[in-house]
Amino acid sequence: MAKFNAAHQAARDRGFAEELSHGLLLGVAQYETAVSPSSPDGVTPEERAARRTYAYRIAAQDALPETIRLLAARVLAALDKEEHDHAREAMQELSLAVREQRRSAR
Repeated sequence: MAKFNAAHQAARDRGFAEELSHGLLLGVAQYETAVSPSSPDGVTPEERAARRTYAYRIAAQDALPETIRLLAARVLAALDKEEHDHAREAMQELSLAVREQRRSAR
């Protein structure tokens, strides 16, 4: 029974980490949109700051795999510097890593 409980908990932990990674990806994408809005007046400075805070808070979660956290940090750093090409490349790497995490868990 102890092995069953441990396996069940491990599966729940993996599922939580998967969903957290997906939420991180969405939060970072929202921040990316705030950094490069489609119109000059599309995002207020307050909204941009709120999106940045949200993305950083999710990226700091201990339940995220370290690889995902490091890739998110690269994206966030590039967005903070408004290095759009670098941010786009880093975002692609993060997206692929999140997708791979979901695929490997199944």
